[in-house]
Amino acid sequence: MFIRTERNILKAYKGEARSKGAYLLFARQAESEGHYQVARLFRAAAFSEGVHAQWLLRSLRETSQMTNAAWEGQRCVLAVRNGDTVENLKNAIGGETIEFVSMFPEMIRDAAQEGWEFAHECFTCLNLVELVHVGLFSSALERIGRNPPAPYYVCESCGNVLEGKPGDLCTICEAPPVLFQLVD
Repeated sequence: MFIRTERNILKAYKGEARSKGAYLLFARQAESEGHYQVARLFRAAAFSEGVHAQWLLRSLRETSQMTNAAWEGQRCVLAVRNGDTVENLKNAIGGETIEFVSMFPEMIRDAAQEGWEFAHECFTCLNLVELVHVGLFSSALERIGRNPPAPYYVCESCGNVLEGKPGDLCTICEAPPVLFQLVD
């Protein structure tokens, strides 16, 4: 029988994989509308979600053979509506907010209660990065049509996204600046 943290890892992985696909789709839409900076942001967020998905897979090392067997039969289906850029930004803000406000805090509690140290660390970092995503998407929405060109860098360790070149350690996981990748 699955325990809560095992289910949470599977749920979070599916969500991160779905978000990565959706953000790549949203990036193409933004670009087609001439919102090149918003397209860059969506690509950076997609890269970040991919980092999150990899981290979640690593957290499965704490799990059981039964969960690993069940995992092999899972599929991630991308069922997302691609609207215009404004609608896509609003959808991204809504999805990230749900993750930050309710989904990950519950997963953090479950992992702590069940003694899953790596999963607890993983969920905690992901939760902090989702808040960063909300801020970046909200800022892009407020400035739609007036988004100045800026590079986005993604921490390869935790998925943190920075608008502009990193100057110091990652504020989420303390990775050095060399672990940030430019996403264009």
